[in-house]
Amino acid sequence: MIPPSKYISAQEIEEFKKEDYRIIDVRSPSEFGEDHIPGSENFPVLDNSERVLVGTLYKKDAFLAKQLGAKLITKNISFILEEIEKSEISFKQIGLRKPETRFLIYCWRGGMRSSSLYTVMDLIGYKTYILDGGYKQYRSNVNSYLNSLKIQSVYVLHGPSGSGKTEILSKLEEEGFPVLNLERFANHNGSVFGSKIKSQPSQKYFETCISDRLNNLKKSKYIIFEGESRKIGKLTLPTQIYNHLERAKRIWIELPIQIRISRLKEEYSFSYEEFFSKLQFIKRYLKSDIYLEIINSYKLGDKDKAVSLLLSDYYDLYYQKTYRLKNSHDDIMINEETFDSILNKIRKYILENTPNE
Repeated sequence: MIPPSKYISAQEIEEFKKEDYRIIDVRSPSEFGEDHIPGSENFPVLDNSERVLVGTLYKKDAFLAKQLGAKLITKNISFILEEIEKSEISFKQIGLRKPETRFLIYCWRGGMRSSSLYTVMDLIGYKTYILDGGYKQYRSNVNSYLNSLKIQSVYVLHGPSGSGKTEILSKLEEEGFPVLNLERFANHNGSVFGSKIKSQPSQKYFETCISDRLNNLKKSKYIIFEGESRKIGKLTLPTQIYNHLERAKRIWIELPIQIRISRLKEEYSFSYEEFFSKLQFIKRYLKSDIYLEIINSYKLGDKDKAVSLLLSDYYDLYYQKTYRLKNSHDDIMINEETFDSILNKIRKYILENTPNE
């Protein structure tokens, strides 16, 4: 029987993290890949095929399934203990772990898989705890949090391609400003040509990362975002996040066209074949003669011409139409000659228009 004091609720995870800890996810790799608590490590007591095998047998004979599951889990726990022991020794040698690491273990519902590893580690003498309700309860908390989200004040950066919105967010975040970089969590730069990333996380893990970051920023009186549409690649923004972006104080930034062309030209390091493939996604929005001029310019190595046409005949038109400023005294337009000048004005505007923390 596991004592009640050994259960940690999903709401207590942040408090648990204040002391030296490791979070162990014992679910299968496929479950972990779909979603997991940020910072957790995957030590499956049943791998993907073993989980399917036990699950299939359970539908026919629960006793035999539990018997098989116990055998497989026992075998796998031996390997897990060796890995944990080796990593703990390694961490302590380089000063990354204190002697009394606390372990929080979770599975789908806090049942057989997590309790099995907990029991063995507890008997050995590890400081071990179980996540009450497991991943299922954690996920329920994420959903509840995002569905009832209320942010006191929101600033959103808008502006045409090449103005450095993402770079500005990164700079502000480095300086300690409360930033939520949605494109980072989506593993996507939000643009057909601005991304070389081949895969995105699942919708669930995207939402988990957003929730985790917001929880870390819960004491902030405002949060800074980059303007986004409802979808970033294949992922959809949580409804309350999107609603906050729509009602936010908007900051429109813009660099001179030649500066933007130069910045984007450096980003577009694609081969002609890659560029041609990406261009197909927006081909229907371009006039046929412009489309041909873009691909021919890029093929001949004239990136300036290709980027200039993309801006004038697609991206700038798109941004003006999609993110046009509304008549609000909270909106601000910043046109500067250099990136640093824009960054300084944004920093000054936010600090002057936000109450002290």
